[in-house]
Amino acid sequence: MSSTFVTRDGSYGMPQYLTAIDGATCIGCGRCFKVCSRRVMHLYGVDDAGEILGACDGKDDDFDGELNRMIMVVDHAGRCIGCGACARVCPKNCQTMSRPTRSRHDMTRQTRRMALPFRTFFRVLVLVLCSNAVTVYFASHSVRLAIVTTLACSLLLQMVYFASLLFLVWRSNCACRERVKKD
Repeated sequence: MSSTFVTRDGSYGMPQYLTAIDGATCIGCGRCFKVCSRRVMHLYGVDDAGEILGACDGKDDDFDGELNRMIMVVDHAGRCIGCGACARVCPKNCQTMSRPTRSRHDMTRQTRRMALPFRTFFRVLVLVLCSNAVTVYFASHSVRLAIVTTLACSLLLQMVYFASLLFLVWRSNCACRERVKKD
């Protein structure tokens, strides 16, 4: 399943990300650059042989007279948010758009599949507590001792569960800090 989004009117959509611009078709008008809020592409100069000379910085740069024409080149494809504004304004339809192959939503669903379902966890917990009560009863022949040890065991299991939740929250927080440092 790919990443989908919901618009304000409740309809579903799927982003298409800019992956390439056909240099042979592009006329270098700059319309796509003007509508892109993420600065995914930039204008580059091309010589007569079709070789890219370099990025045009907006000044009257003719690359020592070698400039034949200008084209748009995708140089930061990872910044694209999939809005499709560039493809809508292009008069030559030279953008190559692609759908995402894997999304964060898909990875979350995979993680959920790997987690232990609550019903299974609850059944195992009841089985452990009952087996503990039966074992203590047959060892001591005391119902009161069996109840007390079962309650103590359940409290111990709850403390371990709470500690594991705290550990998972701490680990998630550390991972978020690492991502922020990288950005």
